[in-house]
Amino acid sequence: MVLTLMLVLGSVSLWAQSVPKAEVYGGFSAVNIDDPGFKTTPFGWAASVNANVHKVVGIVGDFSGNYRDGNKFHSFLGGTQFTSRLDKVSVFAQTKAGMLRAETGTSSTHFQLGFGGGIDWNVNDKVAVRLAQFDWLPTKEKAPATGWIKNITRLSAGVVFKSKAK
Repeated sequence: MVLTLMLVLGSVSLWAQSVPKAEVYGGFSAVNIDDPGFKTTPFGWAASVNANVHKVVGIVGDFSGNYRDGNKFHSFLGGTQFTSRLDKVSVFAQTKAGMLRAETGTSSTHFQLGFGGGIDWNVNDKVAVRLAQFDWLPTKEKAPATGWIKNITRLSAGVVFKSKAK
């Protein structure tokens, strides 16, 4: 899926929008956790910083906090973002890795991956509205259950602030 997306993004020949040095995102987040014996949908915030190293490729740091019924979930991920920049919209895909800090009566830290993407509507050269970002967040459980929690998804939306173009 990521390879196909990279090929599609790389084949876009007209880049109508300038490339900012960095993009800072902040917004609302909803996470759906559907694991046998534990199901919840906590709400909270999401934030990211993307440093563009090329017109298509950036290095992204992604952070979120979601809360419900005394449970807290914080994700700290880093990785690569691939972006297709058109005049009014930017479409992106991300691959990330990091950790999930979960407090559900006890505290635990787990290895987490992130695969996702989204669409930004460009208001102007400095501001965009993130219409939607969707992430699949498979998470490695620690002992005694050492499998993967595969049914964790996150949907977020908010505002993107862009730095001066390169």
